[in-house]
Amino acid sequence: MKRVRYAMIPCTAIPQRRDNLLSLRQRLRSASLLGGAVLLLGASATWACGGSGVISHEALPAGVGLVEFGGIANTRIFDGRTNRWTQAPDMHFGRWYPTAVMLPDGKVLVGTGTRRALRNDRPSQQRLTETYDPRTNAWTINNTGLLSQNSMPLYSRMWLMPNGKVFYDGTGQAWAPGGSAADEATWLNRSFFNLRTRQWEVAAHLATFRSVPSDVMLRMHPPYDKSTLLISGGVFGPSPNTLVATRISEKVTVTKAGTVTSALTKPLNHGRWASATTVLPTGQVVTFNGADREEPIAPAQERAVRRIEIFDPATNSWRNGPLVHRDRTYHNTAVLLPDARVLIGGHAPAPNSLLYPHDSVNRLTANNDRDPSFEIYSPAYLFRGPRPRITSVKAGVAWGSTFTVRVTCGTRAPACHQGRDIKEVVLSRLPAQTHTSDVNQRTLVLPFRRAGGNRLLVTAPPNGVAAPPGPYYLFVIRNSPRGGIPSVARVITVGRNVGAAAVEPFAPRGVPTGGSATPTQNTSAKKPGECFECTPNRAAQPDPVLRRTLAQKQASGDVSAPFEEGGRATPRCHRGSYSGVQNYILCKPAAQTQIVTPDGRVVYWDGFPGTENSKTFARDGGASTHNAFTRVLDLRSGHPRWTTPTPQEPPGVNRDIAAGLAPNDKMTNDGDIFCSYQVHLADGRVFAPGGTDWYDDLFQTDLYGPLG
Repeated sequence: MKRVRYAMIPCTAIPQRRDNLLSLRQRLRSASLLGGAVLLLGASATWACGGSGVISHEALPAGVGLVEFGGIANTRIFDGRTNRWTQAPDMHFGRWYPTAVMLPDGKVLVGTGTRRALRNDRPSQQRLTETYDPRTNAWTINNTGLLSQNSMPLYSRMWLMPNGKVFYDGTGQAWAPGGSAADEATWLNRSFFNLRTRQWEVAAHLATFRSVPSDVMLRMHPPYDKSTLLISGGVFGPSPNTLVATRISEKVTVTKAGTVTSALTKPLNHGRWASATTVLPTGQVVTFNGADREEPIAPAQERAVRRIEIFDPATNSWRNGPLVHRDRTYHNTAVLLPDARVLIGGHAPAPNSLLYPHDSVNRLTANNDRDPSFEIYSPAYLFRGPRPRITSVKAGVAWGSTFTVRVTCGTRAPACHQGRDIKEVVLSRLPAQTHTSDVNQRTLVLPFRRAGGNRLLVTAPPNGVAAPPGPYYLFVIRNSPRGGIPSVARVITVGRNVGAAAVEPFAPRGVPTGGSATPTQNTSAKKPGECFECTPNRAAQPDPVLRRTLAQKQASGDVSAPFEEGGRATPRCHRGSYSGVQNYILCKPAAQTQIVTPDGRVVYWDGFPGTENSKTFARDGGASTHNAFTRVLDLRSGHPRWTTPTPQEPPGVNRDIAAGLAPNDKMTNDGDIFCSYQVHLADGRVFAPGGTDWYDDLFQTDLYGPLG
């Protein structure tokens, strides 16, 4: 059956000639940009126009139209051992904002995403999942018929659960702005993907659908027969949604039998959308950043939420923590470091009113310029006394095995001798967070017994359902009157025995962090295309001085001063040459994605890269942006150091260009890793499917069919 395709395209009058030799794209480009609309059904074009304009018979040149974020099928792999990106086989479907889930056998399930972000030419998102097998380096489509299909939002929150199925929890990103779907009302249906049958099953549980809430998995305890998600904040409803962020916080629990239950916790103290959230090894949950409303609906009209909040699972309540120094609304991150601190970064908002990046004149809303700085949050447990240390453990453990962990607490904690003060041994999967989402994050409390001589005999998780294969932090947690105190982690591989000693990426007591950052600037007077950030002290806005007493630190932690690549002495942006364009504005990347590698470094990359060059982003974004630049941040010495991976821009080109479904513009922005998803493979390499092809075009059509 021929697929029905449709799209609305502006025009001013009915064409006076019908030239069958012109391609559909050429005929569409012969319409001007203002006036009525074109409705396409099947392979024919019906023109519904108003006004008295005259249509030229000449086709408009490539690059005329509105900006588009094309979903791409590219996949890439980053190997931290070589600091190098390589290209893996393309997926079967282009996906912008997909989700990737590590499976018990080391394969990766990828679902959802859209083929066109702004002018989607289909009534739904990508409905079929596909699976990548690292052993064969090949993709398989999961398609047994209609039951293999499911409509979900962008970056849908999908989790491997104790019943061995992948659970869609009824949340994701709903407004992108054109990434909505005709069937979006079904997104509140929580469901399971059965890995054996490759079909979706109804979970018999409805969600209160929220767009871009915080969504994390709480610590799991033996025998790992249930798992609980904490979902907080976001905005209600699919597109068009309620705009203003909510304070609602909810626990959703899935059992080994597949039962789904939910219960409200006490609410957040602040409504927040797109807040980055981290589960600490001691079990508390900390949420950072975000905005008071959904930014893509009205860019630069949101206010930043700088107050950290801390959730206690024992009391089901949130309390306020310290403030961060900078606005970090959209495209922000917060990941757990090996020394149990949290690295906070990112801030890459959409250009103001989709025109160009600049602050609103009223200065009551968030900073609208990308921020390349980081801050570090030190939780309260780092102010409670001496930390324990793992002196030795092997680098890899098989599922269900018993392994030895040697510990010490030093002379300042004699009660810890022979491990007597160690109350918990905890595994935490290395973080890989983008757009505040990390559906592979999980933390497990492990059974152990003391064996004398500072030895602990620890039992590994029973299987890949409880702990999918790959790299994990291993912490030991010491008791204290004020609460648990974690060690610096060793990094181990779960799923196979490795006899060598596990890496301890950071110094045993943790490390300080120096560095500095360029100041935030008041760019409300910035002109389109102006490199305001090339002069760091122009309209500089000093960071607030946030001094905290020891008692305050012991209660809720502390936040470091901001620091960034090159420090304050290096301007945030400069003019140079890029993709053959002279006088192009190039800026330090902002960490909208962060991934910790098995050696303890952090690979990250940018969001909305190159928009400083936009004059009217909605119209010229495809000609002004570039592929995201990647960086590696190394904090292991106590002072931040940066390196650039090879290549700086991960490889990949949108295959739609060769098929004539997307233009090949002059900018190097056809295979952007921005808007991909990330997951650690079983061997610790980072796998990143999907992403963006930026271009300006009047119309795109999709010849691959409704599931293509």
